[in-house]
Amino acid sequence: SKKTLVINNENRIANDAFTDAGYPYKTKFVSDKEFKDILRSNTAEYVCLVPAYEVNKHILIYEPSSKKTVYYGWSMQGLKITKKDIKNMITPED
Repeated sequence: SKKTLVINNENRIANDAFTDAGYPYKTKFVSDKEFKDILRSNTAEYVCLVPAYEVNKHILIYEPSSKKTVYYGWSMQGLKITKKDIKNMITPED
């Protein structure tokens, strides 16, 4: 909750959900190039939304400074990130 969540502008499925759901923490929508640069960096100010879609939907939050996945959620239904998915990312201690 203290870091800015970076979202790739080219990921329209994620962009619409985060705009509509009222995610309570800082977000930053960036170009594909800037997103990839942040992923490769060691910056401590950002975490990155990395959704993956196949038979199921997977939502990963990656922290470039630690090179670790700090959140992982998945759903067997749908290929869109929904308000429910975003609410599941917010823990009570945040």
